[in-house]
Amino acid sequence: MSQLNMYQTVVNDILRYPDDKPTIGLLLLKGKNKTLVEYSLTRYQNPISVAEWKN
Repeated sequence: MSQLNMYQTVVNDILRYPDDKPTIGLLLLKGKNKTLVEYSLTRYQNPISVAEWKN
């Protein structure tokens, strides 16, 4: 289990209310020459969309 997934599980178990939607984990890292994005969708059943984003 990744660290991001572990934090997401803690949020779901401790902070999430019963009527909240499933938690998603999103990690954004910006380096000198690149940007890294990681996501985690624990227990998420629905399809997701991914799009290019330019700043």
